[in-house]
This record gives sequence, C-alpha cells and structure tokens, in this order.
Amino acid sequence: MGMHRDAVRSSQRRVEVSPGHKWVTLGVVMRLAFLRCPVAFPLLCVAYCTRKHARRSHAKRLYRKHRTVCELALLMVRWVVRWAPGRQFRLLGDGSYGTHELANALCPSSRYPQLRRASLVSRFPLDGATYAAPSPRSGPGRPAVKGAKLPSPRQVAADPATAWRRVWVAWYGGTQREVLLCSGTGLWYRPGCGVTPVRWVLVRQLQGKRGDEAFFTTGLAMAPEAIVEAFVRRWSLETAFEETRAHLGLETLRNRTANAVRRSVPLLLALYSLIVVWFARHVQVPGAWVRSWPWYRKQHVTFSDMLAAARDDILAERISWHPVAGTAESEIGTSATGEPTVTDFALRLPA
Repeated sequence: MGMHRDAVRSSQRRVEVSPGHKWVTLGVVMRLAFLRCPVAFPLLCVAYCTRKHARRSHAKRLYRKHRTVCELALLMVRWVVRWAPGRQFRLLGDGSYGTHELANALCPSSRYPQLRRASLVSRFPLDGATYAAPSPRSGPGRPAVKGAKLPSPRQVAADPATAWRRVWVAWYGGTQREVLLCSGTGLWYRPGCGVTPVRWVLVRQLQGKRGDEAFFTTGLAMAPEAIVEAFVRRWSLETAFEETRAHLGLETLRNRTANAVRRSVPLLLALYSLIVVWFARHVQVPGAWVRSWPWYRKQHVTFSDMLAAARDDILAERISWHPVAGTAESEIGTSATGEPTVTDFALRLPA
C-alpha cells in the first residue's frame, strides 16, 4: 500500500512508480503429470506497506513497526518450516530476495535452528564481491572473518581463460535450452551481517539477446545446472498471478475498505490453489478437458481447462443432485456426531 515500482512501465535506465498494493506471496512449487510446466500453489500472502504513510490514506497501519519485504518473507518461511519439522526447504526468489539478511537466515549456520534445513536460491549481482576463507589467526587483535577478495562474476565472464561448460537445462515454458555455465564459491560478506558461504553460477545463453546472468544459493551441495533450473521454476508463481488475473478477476476489484483490500487478494489466490488441487485429485482423465479451437491448438491442460471442469462439476451437481429419501437436507454433509465433514489437502514442498 503506497507508491511502488511499476515493473511494466520501468526499464533498466528509468524507474517508474505507481500507487497500488504490493503483496509478498509464498507458494509451493510442484510438478504434476498432466502439466507441461511446474505449478505454484499460493500458500501465504502478506501485504507490504511502505515506510512513509500516504497523506491521503486514512487507513490504519497494518503493523506497528515497519517490516521490509525480506522480513515478511522470512516470517512466512518460519511459519511453513514449523509445519513440517522433518523436511528440507528451498526458497526460490527473484532479485528482491537476494539479500544478505535472507542468505544469513536460510543457511546451515542460521541463527534460527529451524531454518538450518532451508536454503535460498536467488539472483546474484554481477559485481557481487565474494571472499576466500580467512587465514589462521596469528598475533593479537580481532580475528579475521574473511580472506582475500575473489573475482566477481563480471570479471570471470570477461576473462578469456574462463572454463565454460556447455550443458542443457530445463528452461521456461517446459523447454530445454543449451547454455554455458561457470560457477564458484566464496564468502558473501556485508558489514553488520557477517559472512555466508554461497555458490554462484554464471549463465551465458547461446540463443537470444539476454546478457550474462548470475544466480546463487546457500546450499553448497547443489550442482550449477540445478541452481539454474531451480530459479527457472520460480516463474511458475508469476504464471499463477497471471492466471488469477485473467480468469478469477485479480486486480479488477473495486474495494473501498481496508478489510476488503486485505481479504480479496488472499481469497482469490487461495481459490486458484483449490481449483488446481481439486482437478489433480478428482479428475480421472485430465486430457479430456483440453479445449482447443482451429486457431489455437493446445496439447496440455491449462488453468482455464481446470476452471471449466470445476464449473461443469458444480453445475452438474446443482442440476442433477437429489437428496436421499428420508434424509433431512440439513443432515447431508455432516458426520455421525453432527460435525461437518472436512477434506484434507496435503501439499508437499520440494526437497
């Protein structure tokens, strides 16, 4: 809530801001057999407020203390990790989440014991500085926390002696793409935040006009191509936003109260997750719901097909459903004790 960077109108040279709402969303990324690309289930959603309150806004502040985007993300990750105590977690975030605060919190040496089984995958700055391990302490004084400075990804990319590896990785749109990779490890340091061991990977595409890109992870055991593929899977959450916007009316609501603003977006994102989960659990032949036209041929199920299947099931139940003889209408859908029946949906986070 406030003035935020407009990703559509902004460019690399010019930043445009627009009034609106900014939501920090945590989703579960999974692979379903009938989908070509991974799918993200929005799980938690928190509204972000700017540090400076707008003068014309009469709504109360959401939080007593201002929370940054990374602080909100870390809070949601701590909630989810607490729900599954025996699992390994991997947070996939764009460049906004590639910060020292999140890297220090999502690593084996985290100050939060429950987050030591979580890792972070995000963008790494091409000019990012990493350092070697410090030399053994000799003499009085404060022990060193970092050693000599290592070459940055930009310097490695410009070095003719860099050893590139040509590999195939899973790319956007469920395709495979051949790229050049080189990687390195080091200590990522920032005064006041300490050091965090990270592995960065530099990606150079053989096709297209995109320049070199760098990514990093706090899980040093990950292979370079696995880091790239993990970051590519993050795009499934952007797809979930677009599908919700196109078919469920996200960003088209005219809310006039603060409570309506806080409730509408989480409700629509939860509805998106419920429709995908319902389709995966209850539709026996997913391919039968693929809707194609002469000018638009589809070979895989999309969210519009899942929504059509859900609408057809609801309409069929309303039209052809009849109560059982001798059973009160109020008793249908209740257990023997009179409590309403509940269907549990179990969601898994990627290992």
